[in-house]
Amino acid sequence: LFSQYTARHLGRLHRLHVSSCQSLERIFTNDGDKAVAAVTSMGEIVFQKLDSLKLISLPYLTSFCPEMVNSQYSDGPTHPPLFDQKIIFPSLEELTLYWLYNVKEIWHQQLSAMNNFQKLRVLKIHDCCSLITVIPSNLIQRLQNLEELYVGWCDLVEEVFELDGHETVMLPQIRELKLSKLPRLKNMWWNKVPHGFESLKNLKSLDIYQCNGLRYLFSPSAWRGLIQLQRLEIDSCKILKEIVAIERGEDEEQDSCMMKEEI
Repeated sequence: LFSQYTARHLGRLHRLHVSSCQSLERIFTNDGDKAVAAVTSMGEIVFQKLDSLKLISLPYLTSFCPEMVNSQYSDGPTHPPLFDQKIIFPSLEELTLYWLYNVKEIWHQQLSAMNNFQKLRVLKIHDCCSLITVIPSNLIQRLQNLEELYVGWCDLVEEVFELDGHETVMLPQIRELKLSKLPRLKNMWWNKVPHGFESLKNLKSLDIYQCNGLRYLFSPSAWRGLIQLQRLEIDSCKILKEIVAIERGEDEEQDSCMMKEEI
């Protein structure tokens, strides 16, 4: 749609919605020497006013704006993320990504600007069939204003939040959460990290549909954190046995282990 050189003159753009462009591979593309000069002299591309971005039904889209092909980026990934580290959205509040079949990663592993995506309130991702992880660990602490999260029909997604065992997922503003048709999702992040229930304290609406890898939804501590929950809908989760996992004492755990050994 645009050259990178043009992108630097879109500082007042508030909304960018791109839909049903069947052959589109990039929103912004390289434009030869102009783009190289612009990157060298100006560095990051900042969409200062953009508050709504929707990319819908773009089956061949691979990146929003590709990294420049020079020595600085020569070691970049074979499959670039949708958003390069040089693209900054300090005011973005709503991000919608639907039917992006070639996107394997959304965010760069190293986001340079601390204000990038920090105002994001609504995140909706649907039918991105190559996507494995929705939110990488380096982005978690930037999403303190996230209020609505929807992830659906992403067959390869194993984790909504990527965790390395040390993060505490704090989403103090999350109010609506909907997860649909995520067959590889086996556990919820609030059961995997210390104080995970803190991310649920303002949750009011939770929908889980056809997440066939889940055996239970909440640990007892996470369940106790649902102090604001008004709506809970769970549908067609084939192997789900418990909404709240049974809290076992030490004696019960030992008895269970002894029974397994005898068997």
